[in-house]
Amino acid sequence: TPTTRHRRMIQSLGAELLESLEEASAATHLIATDGESIFRRTPKLMICICKTPNILSVEWLEKSSIKQQLLDTDDFLLLDNESAEKAYNFSMRESIRNGILARKKGGLLGGWCVYICSGVAGNKAPSVKELTLIIEATGILI
Repeated sequence: TPTTRHRRMIQSLGAELLESLEEASAATHLIATDGESIFRRTPKLMICICKTPNILSVEWLEKSSIKQQLLDTDDFLLLDNESAEKAYNFSMRESIRNGILARKKGGLLGGWCVYICSGVAGNKAPSVKELTLIIEATGILI
């Protein structure tokens, strides 16, 4: 959840803060960690990673605010979070690269069709609503 200070920074840059899960697929940039809290694999992250390569630290927002312009994201990408990559068994660098390539072809799973069986969602998996939004973000038909 963004602080009041960060909300003001977003507003001063002329950017829009998308807060709902339903809006996540419209995000062009995702600030995934404030540098203090742990990186978590949330439904919003899973949706945004399907839609944008700009998965950033809050430092990007803070430095952009100081300059009063949106800075290039390259120096602020979350590429080397070893503890998160180990915990979730992934490589952010590879995920971003694969996402860029897949979006050029219609999405990560563009052209595929998926049916969600009852009992799949919930427990340790996302809810039906979250799972549906994540799958839709990949370019898939449900």
